[in-house]
Parts: sequence; structure tokens; C-alpha cells
Amino acid sequence: MKHIWMSVAAATLLLTVSTAAAAADTAASTESPLKIRNKEWKGETLVLRDGRVYGAPEALARGGRWEITKEGSAYFASVPVGEGRESVRLPVGKDGLADISFFGDQAGLTFKLNEKKKEIKFDKPKQEKKKKKDKKRSDAKKKIKNDGEVLVMWDPDSDFDPSKPFFEKGKEKRIVSPGWGAYSAMSTGRLYYPIDYIDRAQKAGVLVMPMVNNDFDADATSVFLKDEKAQDAFLRRLAAYTEVYGLDGWNIDFENMDPKDAARFTDFMADTADLMHGMGKKVSVDITAIGDADSYWSGCYDRKGLAEHVDYEILMGYDQTAAGSSHAGPVSAYDWLDRVLPPLLEEVPADQLVLGLPFYTRVWTGDDGSVSSDVLTVYYTDEFARKHKIVPRWQTKERQFYADWREGGVRRRVWLEEERSLAEKLGLVEKYKLGGAAFWRYGFEAPAVYSALDKAL
Repeated sequence: MKHIWMSVAAATLLLTVSTAAAAADTAASTESPLKIRNKEWKGETLVLRDGRVYGAPEALARGGRWEITKEGSAYFASVPVGEGRESVRLPVGKDGLADISFFGDQAGLTFKLNEKKKEIKFDKPKQEKKKKKDKKRSDAKKKIKNDGEVLVMWDPDSDFDPSKPFFEKGKEKRIVSPGWGAYSAMSTGRLYYPIDYIDRAQKAGVLVMPMVNNDFDADATSVFLKDEKAQDAFLRRLAAYTEVYGLDGWNIDFENMDPKDAARFTDFMADTADLMHGMGKKVSVDITAIGDADSYWSGCYDRKGLAEHVDYEILMGYDQTAAGSSHAGPVSAYDWLDRVLPPLLEEVPADQLVLGLPFYTRVWTGDDGSVSSDVLTVYYTDEFARKHKIVPRWQTKERQFYADWREGGVRRRVWLEEERSLAEKLGLVEKYKLGGAAFWRYGFEAPAVYSALDKAL
């Protein structure tokens, strides 16, 4: 039931390259020196580039919240977390400058910029109130109050582009969830992320809640969930990344875990939620449909227990028929979802349950008992149908178009995911008064999908 994932190394490389490419583009832009109107800033150099202010990373320490350190060519922001401090890496351009416009608010720097006169004046830093000492998490049941439905788009390649078709701004809160790798890599604090991605999403009114996974490594996850010190170190880094990058929360995607660790995972998520709620942020966790209690893919979640702490549980409503199945079948049929939702709603309040839907299906080759499959994204569905000259037929029960044909004497079958089928499934959000919908994944969809789903909403 797991997401279709790239490797963590590839994801990390992608984010690093993305940031480096953005820095290179920035370096090529026209820039002008800024005159700083604050006497105490004497000796500091700032530049204006494409309407944004850049300066030495050390300038961010002037806001009074951060300490800036350097290791070789890498810069780190040390920020208050609880009674101590935690450091995470800052992205800087090839010219060694940091984006003051992006990091300023988080660092405690606010300013007035006169682009015409090329002048800038910083406000007097506000005195930070001393935060109370962190309290031990309470095991008392809590009522999570959510303010409206959400639309979540998982974006593992960090490709979100607000100039391309996307959901219309409506009553739902729109969220993008870029894939930021595994907890083990984030715990180092040495990764850095594409601030241009966060900036363009938030300016478009879209919240940014990155997804963190466990590499789907059951043994390593079990060790982690038994190690309170390791969890505390990770969560402190998570808080630091949240603060430095101005994030709106997190999506935790831990899959393939030992069912014996279900209670430990709930405790971990409780600590995560308490930490994020204390910062005014949201937390969601990905879950599967209820199934075999001994299954590493289903039995590892205490869905009722998780609901007492997290804001949303996102049902991965796909891979009804998994890639390794011995028989062909739909990835996410309407009637299957309609069966698995009621039992879930006995454990998870409706306004906390988000229905995850796929922007892909599987094309099956061979007869049942010896089938194989390939992924077909919604984006290529029309092209695939033309190329193979198939005429799909609507299936009333599954509410999908189905095709069964032969190529070279070999049987092929597909239950298509496209605008109509997805819109039908989205109707389940209204039927069960769910907390919203999520989609795996950005880049798999066809532009026309959004208009169909907006109408369904």
C-alpha cells in the first residue's frame, strides 16, 4: 500500500540541485546595493535583486532570535527550541548571500523597503517573551478542532508551480506536501530545502506541510521508536526546520512497521503533535484501510489512538490491488472505498479523516495467477487509450472505465483513473462528511482533472 517513491538519496539530490539552480539564476540577475538607514547596521552590505533583499547570513542574527554559525562553506541557523537551541542548515547562493526577504520574519527582522530609492530601514527588533518550560505530554484525551476541509497534494519532486492549473481557491485549505526525505536524514540538520518552492506556494495561498517518511524500513523504524533520545533529537530538529523555513506543519508517512510497535508509533505521533501544536502548526499522518491485524501495512496503526493527537489521518485510498498481486484489479474502486470508510469512521472522527485518491492506475498483463503490471498516470491515459485502440466501458459498481483486450495474444486489462472516476470518489467526502481529500501525486494528473474535481467539490 505504500506510495510510489523515489529513493531518499535521489530526493535529497533533487532538492539540493533545485536550490543550487535557483541560486545560480539569482546570481545572474541584475542587482543594486541598498542604502541602510539604520546606524547600528553600519558596515553591513545588502543588495536588492528582483525585488528581494539579500545579505550575509550573519545579518540574520541582528533580529535577536537566531545565532548564525559557519562550518566550511555551510551556514547554520541556531534557533530556540524548548530550553535549548537547535541548528539547521541555511541555503545560500553561490555568492554567499542569504535571502533576507524570506528568512527575515522568522529571524525577527522586519523592514521597510523603498525600491525606487534603493533604501531599506529595519524596525527595532521586538523583545522575545521567554517561553515557558516544555511540559511533559499529557496522556489525557484531546478533542482536535479543525476549521474546515483540506485539499492535500503530495509533491515528492517539489515541482509545484502556481502558474499551472491547480485547485481553485475555495472554502477548502489547499496544502502541498513536498517529499523531504526520511527522518534519519533530517535528524542531522544538514539538509537544506528550496525556499523558492515554499515562497511561491505560500504566496499563492497554499500551505506547505512537507512529508517525512521512514524509508519503509521496519527494523530501523522499530529501533527508532524504542529510542526516546533519538526521537527527541529528531523532533527538536523538526521544530528548528519549522521555525527557520516558516512551514505550516508536517505530514508523517511511516509505513511498513511492526504491528508490535503500533502503541510506540502513537506515542511518537502524540509527541510530534504536541510540539507542533505548541508552535501553532498542523500535523497529519498517513494510514491504510483497516485489515489484517498482523500485517506490517495495516496492523501497525492504532487509528483511534492517533486521532486523539493528530489533526488529520489521511487514508491512502489506493492500491486496492497492489503491484505484486497475482490477479488483476482496480487501484481504487468506488465500491471498495465505500466499504472501507465506515469501519474507519468508527475509530476516526469524520472531520479528521482525509480521503487520499490516486492520480494513477495499473495496466495488467497476463491472466490471473501470473499477472504483471505497469503504472499508468492520469496524464498519459488519453494517449494510452489512443495508442492501444481501446474503447473502455463504464462500470457502474466500480464507477470506473474498464478495458479488456489482447496484444500479441496476451491479455491486458485496466481500470482507468480519470476525471469522472475521481470526481465520483470525491463524492465520498461529502457523503461521509470527511475532513477533505488528498492526491498522490502532483505531476501525475492531467490539467483537465482540476476543473472536474473543483466541480465535484
